[in-house]
Amino acid sequence: MVIFDYDQLALPIETVRSAASRLKSSPLYGLVSAHIAALGEAGDIEPGPARIMLKSATTQLIRALITTAAADPRQREDLHETLYLRIAAYVEEHLGDPGLNPDQIARAHNISVRHLYNVWSAAGIPLSQWIIGARLEGARADLARQGRTVPITVVAHRWGFTSPAHFARRFRAAYGMSPREWQQTNDRQAP
Repeated sequence: MVIFDYDQLALPIETVRSAASRLKSSPLYGLVSAHIAALGEAGDIEPGPARIMLKSATTQLIRALITTAAADPRQREDLHETLYLRIAAYVEEHLGDPGLNPDQIARAHNISVRHLYNVWSAAGIPLSQWIIGARLEGARADLARQGRTVPITVVAHRWGFTSPAHFARRFRAAYGMSPREWQQTNDRQAP
C-alpha cells in the first residue's frame, strides 16, 4: 500500500475521488501495481538522492494512474491548473540532485523552459533563489538535528551542494554564521 497526501499529488480532490473506484480501468494500472510490488520487495531505502528520486517517480506514476482513471474531460485543464504545484513538488523532491536546473525541471513536465519561468513567476521569487533557499533550509535543519555526528560536507552534498566552500559562503550569507558555528550552537542547546 502507498499513501499520499493530496498536496503531494497536486491534483484536484474531485479528480482523485472520481478515479478512486476506477483505478483498474487505467491503462497504467498494471505498471503501477508492478512498481508498488517491487517497492515492497526492495524494502527500506537509505535516505538520500536514490530515495528522493524513487519517491518522485512513484508520485508521478500515481498521478498518471489517477489522471487516466478519472476519465474526466477536464483532465487537461486539471493538469494545467496544478502545474505550479507539481513543479514545486518535483523541485522539493530533487533538491539533493546537484544537477537540478530549469532544463531538467521543464523536461520532466514536458514544457519549455520559458513556460516553466512563466508558471514559476506566481511564486514571486526566482526559481534559482527558491532552490538555493530550500537547500540551505534543509541543510540547516539537518545540521541542527544531527549536530556533529555527520560531517558538514556530507550534509552539503546531501542537499545538492557540490562545493563545501560554496555551501559555507551561502550558509553564512543566509544565516549570519558558518555551518560549524550553527552546529556548535545546536550542540550546546541539546539536552
